[in-house]
Amino acid sequence: MTTEVRRELKVQLVGSIRDGQFERGVVMTPCVDDQAHIAVRSDMESIFKCVAESPVEVGCLSCVPDLPVSVDGDIAFSHHVALVGGTGCGKSSVVASLVQKAVALPSTQVVLLDLHNEYREAFGDGALVVGGNSLVLPYWLLNFEEMQDLFVDVREQTAHNQVMQLKEQVINAKKESNPDVDRLSVDSPLYFDLGKVRDGFRELDVEMVAGARGERQGPFYGQFTRLLARLESRLADVRYDFMFARGDYTSSERLGEYLHEKLGYGDANKKVTVVDLSGVPSEILGVVVSVLCRVVFDFQFWLEKPTSRPVVLVLEEAHNYVPRTALGRAQAAKASVERIAKEGRKYGLGLMLVSQRPSEISETVLAQCGTFVAMRLTNPSDQGYVRALVPDTLGEIMGALPALERGEAIVSGDGVTLPVRVQMSPPDPFPRSEDAKFWTEWSADKPNLETDPVVKRWQHQDR
Repeated sequence: MTTEVRRELKVQLVGSIRDGQFERGVVMTPCVDDQAHIAVRSDMESIFKCVAESPVEVGCLSCVPDLPVSVDGDIAFSHHVALVGGTGCGKSSVVASLVQKAVALPSTQVVLLDLHNEYREAFGDGALVVGGNSLVLPYWLLNFEEMQDLFVDVREQTAHNQVMQLKEQVINAKKESNPDVDRLSVDSPLYFDLGKVRDGFRELDVEMVAGARGERQGPFYGQFTRLLARLESRLADVRYDFMFARGDYTSSERLGEYLHEKLGYGDANKKVTVVDLSGVPSEILGVVVSVLCRVVFDFQFWLEKPTSRPVVLVLEEAHNYVPRTALGRAQAAKASVERIAKEGRKYGLGLMLVSQRPSEISETVLAQCGTFVAMRLTNPSDQGYVRALVPDTLGEIMGALPALERGEAIVSGDGVTLPVRVQMSPPDPFPRSEDAKFWTEWSADKPNLETDPVVKRWQHQDR
C-alpha cells in the first residue's frame, strides 16, 4: 500500500506583479487548485526593485546574495528610522555604513551622538569630531526645564521656591547681560553671568529683614542652601568643565560661531558631526542630550526654508536617555526627542534611533518611526515589542529575529516595498566597536602592561 506524502505550505498574499512592476495589495485572489510557482530571480528583482527617486543601497537579499536591496532615502529619513538589535549583532557597523553613504553626497548634514567613542575615525576628513577637551556646551544654552534638572532636587520641600527664584534670577541676569534685547524669556538662548545668579541666591539665603522687635529672617532664609551647594559642586567638578569652564562663548553674539565650530553648521566640508559623550557624567547625560537635540531642532525651526537644509540626528544607545518611563533627569531628554519625533519632519529634521533594548524606549518615539531595521534580538519582550510596532502587517517574518546572523537585518516600513531580510553592507572603515577576542588575546604573549599612561588619563579625565 502506497502512503501519500502531503506537504503543506502556509503563504500570505501581499501583492501582485503587473508589467514587471510589483504593487502592494491583492486585487484578485487565487482559486482552489490554481498552480503555485516558486519565485525566480526576475520575480525577486521586480518585488524588491526600489523605484524611488532617491534609492539608498543598504545591502543584499539574504536568500539571493548578489541581489542588492535599496530603501527610499527621502522617505526613510524624513519619517525617522529605528535600528534595534542585541549586543554584538553589528548595529554600529550598520550606522557607520549608512552615514558613510550619506557622506558621499555633496550637502549632507548629520549629527551623531556617540556614547562610547566608537565613531571618531569612521568618517575620515568629512567628520567634525567634538569630544574630550573640545566638547563645549555653554550653560546659557539650557532652557529653564534643563536648568531645573541640573540644579533643583524636586524631592526637597523648598523645591517650589527654588524653581520660582531660579526663573527670576536667570531672567534678571539675561536682561543685565543683553540690554539691547527688547524681548527675552527664561528660555531665550542668550548669555548671562551665572555668578550673578549665584550671588542673588546667596543674598536671599541669608537675608535678614526688619521686624517689630528688630531683625528677623527673610522669607527665603535658608531655603537655597542645598541649591547653592549643588551649584558650587557643579562649578568645582572638572567633569562639568565642558559646560561651565571651557571655551570662550561668553556673549550672545557668539552663538553663530558655536553652531559652526561645534555642530558643523555652515561648513560644507564637515558633513557629519560626531559628538563624543563618553566623558559626560551619567547624572547629566539626559540634560546634555536634551540641549543638543533642542538646539538642532530650534535652529531648523527658525531656518527660513528648513526642508531645503535637512538634518539627521543619530541617537546611539537611545534607551539610556529616551526611556519608556522617564524619571528625574531623563525627562528633559525624553521631551526633546519626542518633540523631534512628532514635529521634526515639518522642519527637515529626521531621527535615527539606535538601541539594544527597544522595549525600554519611549513608545511615543518608536511609534513615529516609519522604517525599522531590526537585527538579532533574543529577548522575548524586545521581540514582541518590535513585532507590535512595525508598520507592516507581515509580522510573520519577524519570527526570524533570534536567528539572524551578525550584520543581517529585517528591514520594514515606509522605506521599502515589503519587509525584507537583508545582509547589510559593511562600512569602510569600521567603527571601534569590535568585540574583544578573549581567548585569542589571552593566548598571545604580551609585555607587561604599562599602567602609568592609563592612570594619567584616568586622573585627568582625558581619553
